[in-house]
Amino acid sequence: MIGIKRKYISSMKLNYQFIKFGIVGTFGALVNFSVYWSSTTLFPNLYMAASSMAFCMAVTTNYIFNQLWTFQTENKKSKLSFFLYFKYIVVNLFGLAINLVTLYLIVHFFGLKMSLLGQLVGIILGMISNYLLSKYLVFQKVD
Repeated sequence: MIGIKRKYISSMKLNYQFIKFGIVGTFGALVNFSVYWSSTTLFPNLYMAASSMAFCMAVTTNYIFNQLWTFQTENKKSKLSFFLYFKYIVVNLFGLAINLVTLYLIVHFFGLKMSLLGQLVGIILGMISNYLLSKYLVFQKVD
């Protein structure tokens, strides 16, 4: 009975943490999308560079909020550090790769007019790898 209760509580914590990650991710997606839209409005043919620049802005805001809020219980100290920021960027490069491949494929097959949709789909597809890699490689539990 106690094992089942612990498993249930652990599952609830994981779900709550994923929801918090999703909230932070939504804010990051808004940052990403805003930077991307602004950049491509000025320079429509530079959509891949705009996506990379948007990633840099969003990953910075996401790191801060994830460290201080989403994963604060994993690391009781909850301090921002350059080392964790660097690890966070490295693991999120996988999400960027997923985003850029998705964006490229959608623009390639459906045209430049679909780049905003490609950016949105890429952000969503990268979220799962970003969460798993962040949880287990960047913000792992420290006693």
